[in-house]
Amino acid sequence: MHTSRKLREDEIELKRQEIRSKIELENTLAMKTKRFSDALKGTLIKMSSDPVKVASFFRQIDSLYEKFEVPVNLRATLVKPYFNDKAKLVVSRLDPSLADKLQITEGGNIV
Repeated sequence: MHTSRKLREDEIELKRQEIRSKIELENTLAMKTKRFSDALKGTLIKMSSDPVKVASFFRQIDSLYEKFEVPVNLRATLVKPYFNDKAKLVVSRLDPSLADKLQITEGGNIV
């Protein structure tokens, strides 16, 4: 009877470890980036090359980031695939440590 109880306790502990491992995996930067990227997919359109439409692009992005509660540290990474060629060129010339720290303000400005 005692071994049966010990076996049950071991099974419960193993389940707890599996749950902890799953939570840790889900909270990695890669998994968060994928989760938010998937959420934004289909809602974003590529940035226009028309300067007038660029501001509305950033307002749309900012609105979606708020709606999906995207963490600030992921925002620059998530927007890059939607940049037009000129914006990609500008970002590629930035120091990589700065490129991932770009932030979009309420007015659609990049800082």
